[in-house]
Amino acid sequence: MGKKGAILGIFCAAAVMLAGCSQKPQEKTAEPVRVWGPVSEASDTALCINNQNNQFSAGDMILNLSEETRILDAASGMPLSIKELEEGETIYAYIGETMTASLPPQTTARLVLAHIQENSKVPDYIEVKSMEKEDGGYRLTSTDGLVFNVPSDTLINPYLTRNMLYLEDIYEGAHCLVWSDDSNQAVQILMFPPYGPEEASETSVES
Repeated sequence: MGKKGAILGIFCAAAVMLAGCSQKPQEKTAEPVRVWGPVSEASDTALCINNQNNQFSAGDMILNLSEETRILDAASGMPLSIKELEEGETIYAYIGETMTASLPPQTTARLVLAHIQENSKVPDYIEVKSMEKEDGGYRLTSTDGLVFNVPSDTLINPYLTRNMLYLEDIYEGAHCLVWSDDSNQAVQILMFPPYGPEEASETSVES
């Protein structure tokens, strides 16, 4: 990806210059937007994809990668390096609230899911709105309106730690990756830090 990364770097620089001239975002969204498509260029700091989400800036799009961007294997939830992404492979990404008015538009990716398995449902990255107890499990609702049935025996893991988590630990405002079947029944949940409202409050104060 070395030579192509250099090309993408020039491409991104040009887009930044255009964005600076326009001085206004193209789109704003209250929730992270999921985009997807094949990777055409990649560098350590950005990806260029042909976005297939026809409801949100379809076509070429530059996804800037920050230190906070997580690149994960869509099947396992384990981290991937940018070098493990292949040209032409389809990735899913959750992008930030703003996008430049440059051509192609660019934004910052919060989370990238790669190594998508054929004929498998891609997990959903969500912010929890509510987790309500029901017979045999829970009803999990995200802030963007997704609803999951969560059986009481659904596996839940913390991201990159050995901490023990339980479904009761899912709180309003938590960020999770949810694997589910076609009927939106959760089969596995990965929770990202902070792992409780107390930790979230401490993080907010420190920042």
